[in-house]
Amino acid sequence: MVIKASHFIDFAEIRNCLNNIADILEINQIVILIDEWSQIDIDVQPVFSELMRRTVCTSNKISCKFAALKFLTSFTTTVKRRRIGLQPGIDITELADLNHIFTFDLDRGAVRHFLIFILIKHLLETIGRTLYNYDFEDPQKFLFGSVTGIFDRLFAFIFESRDAFDYFVRESEGNPRDF
Repeated sequence: MVIKASHFIDFAEIRNCLNNIADILEINQIVILIDEWSQIDIDVQPVFSELMRRTVCTSNKISCKFAALKFLTSFTTTVKRRRIGLQPGIDITELADLNHIFTFDLDRGAVRHFLIFILIKHLLETIGRTLYNYDFEDPQKFLFGSVTGIFDRLFAFIFESRDAFDYFVRESEGNPRDF
């Protein structure tokens, strides 16, 4: 018995269409952002990453960025002694480990500085633009005072102490939304 397929995926056609879009728009690079990768069943992730590898990873005009939780992610597996998926170090590289960047116990200073930047930006967004001509899109023009001086004023007038501020930072676990 022979079964004839009525549908198939032509990876080259998809890749060529994306490359043509880049050419038509006169852009050098299309970046596809995939968020919540870890929400895909971990056993199926390597199959999806294999589809991504065949479709976009062979193009120099298309790249992908995945937002995924490290311990809930599997980009590659072996099926019948053949590797499928995206292989870390060859096909993909880790750009940032947000768990490391925003974990208070690993780097207290970095988390504190990041969240204080967000806090200052939110507090001064309205008055900073009108009164002080802050440019929130240009980090070099944003702060003309030292971070230490800003910390000292915030600790003295709002949080009362570094420990009180650190309590809020720790409770947020580095998540700006929770902070």
